[in-house]
Parts: sequence; structure tokens; C-alpha cells
Amino acid sequence: MIKSGILGDSKTKTHTKEEGQTVSLAENCDYYPGIRRPVWFVYSGMGSQWAGMGAQLMRIPIFARAIKKCHKVLEPKGINLMNILVEPDKAIYDNILNSFVGIAAVQIGLTDVLRELNVVPDNIIGHSVGEMGCAYADGCFTAEEMILSAYSRGLISVQTPFIKGAMAAVGLGYKDIVGLCPPEIEVACHNGPESSTISGPADVMRAFVQELTAKGIFAKEVPCSNIAYHSRYIAEAGPGLQQYLSEVIKNPKPRSQKWVSTSIPREKWDEPEAKYSSAEYHTNNLLRCVLFEETSRLIPSNAVVIEIAPHGLLQAILKRSLSQNCVHIPLTRRGHSDPVTFLLDNIGKLYQTGLMPDVRVLYPKIEFPVSTGTPMLSHLVEWMHSEKWPLPKYAEPNYRKASRRRIILSVHDEEYEYITGNVIDDSRKLSADAIELLRAKNTALKRTYACSNAENWFRMRLLLRRMKVHKRRVRYEDSHSYRLHVSIAQDG
Repeated sequence: MIKSGILGDSKTKTHTKEEGQTVSLAENCDYYPGIRRPVWFVYSGMGSQWAGMGAQLMRIPIFARAIKKCHKVLEPKGINLMNILVEPDKAIYDNILNSFVGIAAVQIGLTDVLRELNVVPDNIIGHSVGEMGCAYADGCFTAEEMILSAYSRGLISVQTPFIKGAMAAVGLGYKDIVGLCPPEIEVACHNGPESSTISGPADVMRAFVQELTAKGIFAKEVPCSNIAYHSRYIAEAGPGLQQYLSEVIKNPKPRSQKWVSTSIPREKWDEPEAKYSSAEYHTNNLLRCVLFEETSRLIPSNAVVIEIAPHGLLQAILKRSLSQNCVHIPLTRRGHSDPVTFLLDNIGKLYQTGLMPDVRVLYPKIEFPVSTGTPMLSHLVEWMHSEKWPLPKYAEPNYRKASRRRIILSVHDEEYEYITGNVIDDSRKLSADAIELLRAKNTALKRTYACSNAENWFRMRLLLRRMKVHKRRVRYEDSHSYRLHVSIAQDG
């Protein structure tokens, strides 16, 4: 079986200055083995939001269309989605409802970008509210249903009178932390072998975080608007959320095999509660613990893992939990100076993994002929010398050169007519003596050696040692021609 691949793939992002000069903003080169990798979409949840997270991404027409659609859906609810996404005021996210709709809107926009690029997932996984993004990517939700479901989740969080709760990230896996937790605290999220999120009453949580820190265990409270999500302390929000979601999800669609659940244990995936992207399913997602660690074990060791959220919140967890052979591609980064360049750079990385994103859809349609002022790109196509590529190299002292040639002899050829004078036992024969003479003339031998060494035979000198004749005498006739097989090996 023959396997082929590409030694390296490169990508370049360009920008045209006002004076018409095209320059490279980002470039990269990588090795591509020629093997198709499985593609996994990962939708992260709360904590990925940040002020102004959608402002620069609105420069991408596909993303902007999605946001405008969601804005119109929420406008009758009194929610200004544009303001939530573009304003740099951090206080906007003090309202948990704004966080939910903001994250959902960005995930809708980024998913639409990937769809238009023709980047299709083999599987989809979500963390907490990220499962709403899974529903959209899986075709179970429309954009309107997803943004209204996120709004419902935020609304019930604001309306329900919860106890003052808190959540904290801990540097231990579920099996290690569960035995250390006080009775009042629950493990809300199984993030990875070395990461969990705990949830409980604010005062008990604060004391426990201090206790873990004193023991040298990483523990840090995370913003949650004083709501202990994924714990028994928010159970009373269940009926209200299910009612709201039932008004949004009127015809629940079946979940495909692509979407792997993190809110229902794997052994229950075939039961009715897991089969549909329903109001019941997404209510359960809010109330139950997140089984991300258990489900993420299904991600293959060579997967392309694309995180879809306002920020690559799960990158550290994914890189520690998954195989080193996985390729991790976040589409966004909190506070990046140019989110569009960051996104395009990572789309280029998708190409380097073997995918073929159709980047033409990100730009206005070109009408031909183009104007005379259109900048040229041809000067950007060149060999990339920033990388040193391995080339086969043979050390000449370590091997011997050999030559082999078949020579046609005929006495009618002036070069070989001397053979007619070679008579043995009253018959003309090509003897070893004649061959020695051939060696002395060595024209044929020179030609043999010269052919394999790309040299000019009549300008070379050739010294032969240890010549062996395999047939001492050959009878010949004038009317016949004879074939002489000559093999030459380099001495030493």
C-alpha cells in the first residue's frame, strides 16, 4: 500500500494599505500527513462572555447578518442585543440574562460562518449552556429558537429568588474533589481529569475555597451572578424554565448521532428523555451536573477540535484532557486587539489540518473585470524560506556506483574489425585476448561508465582493475553481430 501526503501547507492573511500596497498580516506553515481528521465542534458556556466581544466581528457580513436577525427577535422583549455585544462597558454582564443571550448570539454567528465556509462537524459537544449551541449546529434549533431559549434561561435566572450562591473552579477532577466537599457543596461540572467546578451557598463556598488554597490546591471563585448553577439550590427554577421553553420549542426535533450529550449519562442516551432537543432536555441541562469529562473521552486522538464561543474558555482543559495529537482551534480570544484577524488566522489553521474552508464567502463577490486600481497578489506567491524542509541526501563515501551496458559488436564496424584477425584452431573466435584488446581500446567501457556518470566519454581516462571474462571464447560469423554485456563497479 502506498501512502502519500503533503510535506507542508502554508497560509497567509493579507491586507491592502491605503496606498495600494498588499502586505501579509499573518502567515504560518505546518506539516500535513494527508490523512483526514475527524472534526468536533465544542460549544463552551458561561464565563466566555466579555465586554465588546462582538464589535469587531460585525465586520464579517455573515456574522453581522446573524446578529441582526437575533437582535430583531429580542427587540420586542426590550433587549438591545447590539448594545450587549458591542459596548465596552463591563457592567453590562452583571445582568446574567445579558450573558446568556450574548453568548448564544456569538455562537449563532460563528456557526453560520463555519457553515458558509463548508466546515462540517463529525460530532458536536457542549458544556452547560453550550448545549444550546449544539442544538443549533445539529439543526434542532433555528436561530430564533436558540436566542429565545437563551433568553428564557436568563429570564428565569433573574425572576427566581435563589439563595445567595457561588461557584468556583478547582484544580482537581471529580473523583478527587467529591470526597473533599462539605455536604452543602456539590460538584457542578466535571470538566476534566484535573478540573472541576463546584457550586453551593456563598459563605460555605468562600470558606472551602480558602481551605483548598491553604492546602496548595488551585481554587478560584468564578462570576455567576450569585447563582449556584447545576446544583439542588436552583431546583425551583425548573418548572418555570420548562414552561418558557415549551413556548419556544413547539415541535422538538430529534437529536442526531453527531450531538453527544453532556447533561444525560451515556447509559441513558437511548432513553426518551435524551432523544429530542426538547424543553425537558434543556431544563435538565440547567439543573443537573455537567458531564463534560466523561463525554469528551469520545473525542478521537487525532481530532480537529474547534471551540465556538466568545472566548476559548475550554482550551486549557481540552489540551490537558485530550491526546497531544488533537489540533485545538479556538475561533476567538478575550480582549484580542483584532478579533477578525484572530478568526481568519484560525480558519487558515483549518486548511492546514486538511479541511478546505471556502474563504471566498467571507468577502464581497468579485465582479469582473476588476478596476485598474486593484492590487496584485502574485508577488505574495513564493517559496517560504522561513521553514527548513528535510531533503534526501546521500553521502557518496557510503555507497558504490555501478554501471551496466550492453554493447553490440560487429566486424563490419570499423571500431571492431580487428577481431577478424583473431584465429584459434582454424576458426575465428572472440577470445580473452581480444577482450583484453577491447579493454586497451576501452571505448565501449568508457561509454558504459560515462553514461552512468553524465560525463563526456572521449575526454576521460579510465583505469580498470580485476576484470573478469565470464566466457573465454566465442565463435563468430561475419554475418552476425554479438552482444557484449559490460558491468563496471567503482573501486573502493
